[in-house]
Amino acid sequence: MSPEGVEDPRPSDMAIFSDFRSSSETVSPEALRARLEEAQRRLAVLPEIEPLPPLPRADRIRLFAQSPYRLFLYWGLSRDPFETLRKVLGDRAAQYTLAVRLTDLIGGQQYVRPASPDGSEWFDVFPARLYRVELGLFAPGHPFIRLLVSNVVRTPRASVSPEADRSPLFNVPPSAFARILSESGYAAEALAVQLEASNEVSWVEALSGFGGEGWRLLIAFAAGHDLDELRKIFPPELLAWFEERLAKLDRARLIEALRASLPPEYRESVFGASETFTPRGPVGLPTSAPDRTVE
Repeated sequence: MSPEGVEDPRPSDMAIFSDFRSSSETVSPEALRARLEEAQRRLAVLPEIEPLPPLPRADRIRLFAQSPYRLFLYWGLSRDPFETLRKVLGDRAAQYTLAVRLTDLIGGQQYVRPASPDGSEWFDVFPARLYRVELGLFAPGHPFIRLLVSNVVRTPRASVSPEADRSPLFNVPPSAFARILSESGYAAEALAVQLEASNEVSWVEALSGFGGEGWRLLIAFAAGHDLDELRKIFPPELLAWFEERLAKLDRARLIEALRASLPPEYRESVFGASETFTPRGPVGLPTSAPDRTVE
């Protein structure tokens, strides 16, 4: 706010656009150009946003769930840990790097990578899991030296609510509901609906135990990949379970049910795999984004 009697040269946000009429009114190109130039002039005198002051040096670490598939971590240290390490290990301290270790507290997996120099990290994770991150010193072939431990966070579910509205207005057949889910970006949930509608509830329960890999296997199978291709991509224990169950079913009927839940542009998609820890979000994408591919 300006001191009394002194005009504030900075225009308010509303003042910048107050001269623009509603979209229902006709404005000549010349008048529109003049108003745009005036708006640009007013925007040019707005003060620059000053950067936030740096945080004081202190030991801190905090983990947040940004979405079912993303975690954010920020951290800080009150002193250089390598000074102490050099006193203890001498020249061997050069083997170590500052690293972060992500732990899936449900599955038990751990993943280590170099820490970002700016004190913040993003992690790709799985939904409905418990995670914790440790900041420490790491060298190949040596124990992880822990410096800081974050809080534990649970990632949200990436699925539809288990609660259903039973009123007639919202009653839709399973095939239609699966299509809605797939178009909204939830191919795994669409597959689950199709399997349940085919009296294959046990598949849903079993696949949930394999995490995201189980649903990726079904989606790849529905997209037309044969078992020889899938053996090169997915864990042997998952393939053994899948082949055992597949032998007891009508394969054509299963493929038809699975493919019905996928948008057409993804039914012939190429599925790949990686040995690195790169879990993805929902596999199916809305058909309004045809330039994106399934991974």
